[in-house]
Amino acid sequence: MKLRKRIMACTLAAAMLLGSATGVYAEGSRTNDLTVTDVSAQEYQITGKIEESDSYKELKETAPDIVEIIDQVNDGTVEMADFVTKLTEEADALTDETAKKDLEKVIETLRTKDFVTGFVDLIALEAAEKNEEGMYEVTISVPSLTDELRNVQVLHYSTERSLWEIVDPTEIDMEEKTLTAEFEDLSPIAVIADSTTK
Repeated sequence: MKLRKRIMACTLAAAMLLGSATGVYAEGSRTNDLTVTDVSAQEYQITGKIEESDSYKELKETAPDIVEIIDQVNDGTVEMADFVTKLTEEADALTDETAKKDLEKVIETLRTKDFVTGFVDLIALEAAEKNEEGMYEVTISVPSLTDELRNVQVLHYSTERSLWEIVDPTEIDMEEKTLTAEFEDLSPIAVIADSTTK
């Protein structure tokens, strides 16, 4: 009887350990493997190791709370629900009513989203030129794009304007696994899509 209990306890412990290890792997495996396509490569660059980018280093000085949440998303310790909670706290602290409403709109959209990628830094090179609408038009390769994803968008933190925004792609090619989007300015981005669990 004692032997049977010990075997059961060991089996249960092993199952729990395996389950928790699998969960950690899944959470920590969010890809940052984004690149600009050949079409955009002469004008733009993506820094997958965001901590090496100038925008990140600048943010670390000016907005450490933003850097903290970017790091947490990238290392898999913060999922979308926690991210929304943090942005809600940020919105509650805002005194500028216009900025508050804009952030609340972003939060409302994010409530039904999941991260497809972590954050990377999108950078304009010297050759980059804005289009007729005054926007940077970039085509990005996103290997984790699949046909199952719905309403793919880009979450962008503008270091220039100090705000979060959601950018709708102008084109998505699931076969080539690319998306094209227009940005007023360039800095940290993450790809998001409709949550499959909501």
